[in-house]
Parts: sequence; structure tokens; C-alpha cells
Amino acid sequence: MPQTAVANQMTIGLAGQLSTLHSAADAKVGTAFSQEASAGIDVGLFVKHGTVQDGVLLPSAVTDKLRGIVVHSHSFARDIELDASGFLKPGVHFSVVETGAITVVAKQTAVPGDTVRVQVVAEAGFLVGDLRRTASVAKTIDISALARWKTTAAAIGDLAVVEIDMTNIALAVAD
Repeated sequence: MPQTAVANQMTIGLAGQLSTLHSAADAKVGTAFSQEASAGIDVGLFVKHGTVQDGVLLPSAVTDKLRGIVVHSHSFARDIELDASGFLKPGVHFSVVETGAITVVAKQTAVPGDTVRVQVVAEAGFLVGDLRRTASVAKTIDISALARWKTTAAAIGDLAVVEIDMTNIALAVAD
């Protein structure tokens, strides 16, 4: 069957991918491992500091100290490190970007200059660790002092680039 349609623009990347070579050189990326008991962690989602060195967990409260965004890797082993949904299994080691530009799935439309919030309590349409623009009382943390949308997400589910610097995490504000 012949190809009848061609995309006129490439996508900006994959969720959890460092967005540019410049970013990769300048990014602060740390090693982490999942301390979750059973929940999988998807790439491109925010995680919080765990209870031991390099341990991370999915956020669960507006008082959580966020660490960064899980970085995508082609080296994750299916069935060993990834669950049936493609999420990272408990105990798996991976990278977390703490400072730099990274591609994420925007759960709301967003443009540069909009607020950046992290979902810490799941609700319809939003996973824990997702990024969004609007507040949801007691369910999101405003990290606009630490992050900014670098590209536009014109529709829900679009890929967008967010630049984060989690150095001053104390500036995050509970919604």
C-alpha cells in the first residue's frame, strides 16, 4: 500500500527525553531507584525524594519534596525492568533530571509563561507526577518558581518541553 500522507513536522521528542544537546550537556541528571512497593513509575513524570539515598517515590501530598523528572532510556529491559504498561518496576534504577530541559506529556494546553504545576494526588485525567497548568486544591504543587514551559502544548496530550531547576525546591507552593 502506498504512503498517502506525510507529516510536515517532526515531533519534538519522546516523553522523558532531554530536549536538546545543549540541555544534555548542561543538565544535572542524578541516579535514582524506585522505592515503590508495587506501583510503576512512567518516564516523563515527576518523582519525590524517597526515604533512603537515591530512592524515589511517586508524589503523594502537597508537602512532598520533589526531586525531578524521570528520564527516558532505550536500555530498559522489557519484562525485567518494565511492567506490562511500560512503567518502571519497583527497585529499578534510572536517571532523574533535576536541572535542565526535558520533554513531557502536557495534560493541559500550555504556552511559555503559563504556570507549571505537578499533580501529587491522582484525579480524573491526571496521573500522579503529571505536569499541568491549572491548580487543583490539595492535589497540585505550583513549581512555577522552579520551572517554565519552553514550548507550546496546543492540545491535551501534546509533547512539550519544560525547563526545570529543582535546586531551590523550598520555593514550591502547595495549591
